[in-house]
Amino acid sequence: MRILSIALFSILLAASTVIAGFSLKSGVYRMNQLDAAKSEALSGRKAVAFLYSDEKTFCTQCTSASLQAMETLAVSCVVVYVDKSDANKLPNPVKDTLRSPGAGKYIPTVVVMSYDLKKVIAIVPYARGEAYKKLLSEAKEKILSSGK
Repeated sequence: MRILSIALFSILLAASTVIAGFSLKSGVYRMNQLDAAKSEALSGRKAVAFLYSDEKTFCTQCTSASLQAMETLAVSCVVVYVDKSDANKLPNPVKDTLRSPGAGKYIPTVVVMSYDLKKVIAIVPYARGEAYKKLLSEAKEKILSSGK
């Protein structure tokens, strides 16, 4: 019994040292900076990727996928991080796309819009491992070929 108690305590101690969530990459906008993001997108005719996620999550898969999305897409478009609590502030076309079956059931989800936020360029639902990398790469190709 004592060994079991020590083992459980050790597991709990190790689990408590895990850092929750993630930090946004440099150059990624938050929803309260949407006007600045739209201005950058319009002036550079760049697509806008809305990354819908939860930066305070304890889910390592969500954290990893969110960071991967920022890293992959930030070079080809303007990225706006959308915390789940900010979803009601999204432009209607983005909200509608996030509610669509193509957006999947799990976070993170990325919706890539044209620079004027009128046309959906790509939807990247969460997927595991290489499948997610492939979806992000395909979205990046669509961004580059869309003329933004």
